[in-house]
Amino acid sequence: MSHDGPKSTPRDDSEPGTAAPGPIVVDIDVHRIRRHLLLVIPDFETWCVDTNFDVGGEKLRSRITTFLAHYARINGNDEITFLNVPAFAATLNDLMFVGGTNEFLEMTHVFGAYLEFIHATGRWTGTHEEYEQVHHYFQCVRLPEFEPDYSPVTELQAAIITVPKITEQNAFEEI
Repeated sequence: MSHDGPKSTPRDDSEPGTAAPGPIVVDIDVHRIRRHLLLVIPDFETWCVDTNFDVGGEKLRSRITTFLAHYARINGNDEITFLNVPAFAATLNDLMFVGGTNEFLEMTHVFGAYLEFIHATGRWTGTHEEYEQVHHYFQCVRLPEFEPDYSPVTELQAAIITVPKITEQNAFEEI
């Protein structure tokens, strides 16, 4: 009869009090959308430059990835060149309440360009009528106004500063 010793545990060479780095967790819908965007994003970025679109680089990629990943989660598939109105409407509704108003507006701005891009370049995989439905819905959505950006302090950004009107005579006196 043999006596088994204590089971050995893997040796942890990290310093005491520090945690070993864990794996990076990526949402599966984001991963799927990134994979599909690799087929579309280079042409989308080129199209944005050619049309003088005002958002580019990582900001462009992150905004469209966030929107389409959320859409894929709601829609139940990762098709990004055809959008159905109910899943599209639900995506807009959900994302409206995540983050700040300006972030949402920037995301919809990028999505509007993406929608125009897939139509203008012939990448829309639905019918023309289906595109018109999504486009019409997007045009009819009443988006909030950009919030004022007076200060980096969030609480102060919504403060409205009233400056009294100076008369022409007051201006001359001050000069």
